[in-house]
Parts: sequence; C-alpha cells; structure tokens
Amino acid sequence: MGAGVEPEIDPPSRLVDAADQAVLERLLVPDEGDHGAVVIGVEVDVEDARASRGECCRDRVDGGAIPALGEIRHGFEQGHRPTLRPMSRSTVTTQLTKVQRRNARCRRCLEAGFPIVLPPVFAGHSGQRAYLFGLAPGRVEAETGLPWQGRAGRTLRRWLRLDEETFFASFYCASVTRCFPGSGVFGRGVRRATRAEQSLCESWRREELRLLEPALVVTVGLTPAAHLLGVRRLGDAIGKSFLLRDAIAVPLPHPSAASGWLNDPTNRARLGKAVTHVRRELSRLNVA
Repeated sequence: MGAGVEPEIDPPSRLVDAADQAVLERLLVPDEGDHGAVVIGVEVDVEDARASRGECCRDRVDGGAIPALGEIRHGFEQGHRPTLRPMSRSTVTTQLTKVQRRNARCRRCLEAGFPIVLPPVFAGHSGQRAYLFGLAPGRVEAETGLPWQGRAGRTLRRWLRLDEETFFASFYCASVTRCFPGSGVFGRGVRRATRAEQSLCESWRREELRLLEPALVVTVGLTPAAHLLGVRRLGDAIGKSFLLRDAIAVPLPHPSAASGWLNDPTNRARLGKAVTHVRRELSRLNVA
C-alpha cells in the first residue's frame, strides 16, 4: 500500500458487515498453550444476537446496543475452560516482568542455527487491555529496540489515528517471532521466519495473553491472524470482528508498502470497517 492511501471508514453502527450471514458462526481453533482449552473465534452478527437473546447492554461509544461478551460466549465455552481464580494485579505485574526478562534474554532461534538479529523486540506493561500482534520486527526495529518504528508502523498509526505516544500507551506490542529474521536472498528484503522459528517463539505469546487477559486483540497481517484466529485468507477476515475468549479480536492487513492487497477498492473498504472496529473498542476501553 502506498503511504498516501487513506482507509475508507464506515460509520461505527455495527460490529460486523451487514452482508455477513445473520447467524453466529463458530470457528474452533485449538490453542496448545492455554491449559488445553479451546479458543473460540466467533464472527458475530450483532443484530441477530440481539434478536435471539432479547437483552443487551448500552456501553458502546456509538450508543449502539450489543450483547455483553459474556452472554455471547456462554453457550459456546461451557465445558471448555476450567474455572480459574483471578490473579491480583501485583501478581500479574511480577509474573509479566519475569516473562519479559526471560524474553529479552532469549536465544532459542540463534542457538537453533537461524540467522536472526538480536535483541528480541516487544513493548508493553501489565494493565494494558489492548494487545497488538504482528509478524516480526524489521531492520529499523532491531536497531531501535522498539516495535513499529519503520514505515509500516507510521502507516499503522495513521490508519488508527494515533500518535506514537498514544499508540504505545494503548497497545501491548508483540509479534509471532520476536527478533529481526535477517535479510532475504542476496541481501534484498527481509527473510521470512520459518515455522520452526514461529514455534520457538510461541510460548511468549501464550504467557502474555494468559497474564494480560486483554479485552481487545488486534492482529496485523495474515500469519498473526492465522495463529490466533485460524484465518486462512485476509479477505475472509478483514472487516469482521471475532471473539477470542473474553476479547474482541480484529484482524488488520499488514501496512507494508510492498503489499498489493489494498490496491483493490473492496479491500480498502474492508480495512475501513476494521479500523472502525478497533477505534470503537479502544474508545470503549478509554485508552485512546
């Protein structure tokens, strides 16, 4: 996508596209890391859910009435999750700090022989309710030690209408792989991390989600959406919202200028819907 293309933003009147099926579609994706539980990603048609339940809550920034997340989840997750005693804020902070220290020292991929560039790159702290999940840091991020510092990060913040300070205050920033994968063939572009590398990094994401329990999860690019939501095609997911346990999950395309996905006007309209969903959820959380 060129840096000058602005997403087309639909009025925030619905959670998902009105053209979607008016039924709750269940998508089960095993998550091997969270106590063997099943992550349920649900494409939610809000109007149908309201009609079938006859009850709702009015806590959205646009004033629209939608069912409480717990009510939507109830029928799907019975029997899938153990009842866990919530941790105190101080316990979460202590455990997350330990996870981050281990992550910062991680050398798994390097020791496995992959040509990564240290250090691992991530940013965030306990108490953040929004979780941003990308693919991998780039060359600029490896140099600065901070995520989303290059051109793609600037484009992403422009999509979301967030300055850099608000962006990092809003999101815990993580990625499928945590280190810059290195240059591509003949030094051009960026090498794509292997599935083995992705597996070596997987535990960091599992630990972060377990401790943070975010209310909003935003995936950026196809691979992160596939990891968390089982998405196989961007066109099937962008512009829709999913349920990931107690969180609303919204996939975004990758904001790389090299991607041609947004050259299609239909895809730009999908992006507009997705951005509307993210901004509405951030406003509901009072973090942006």
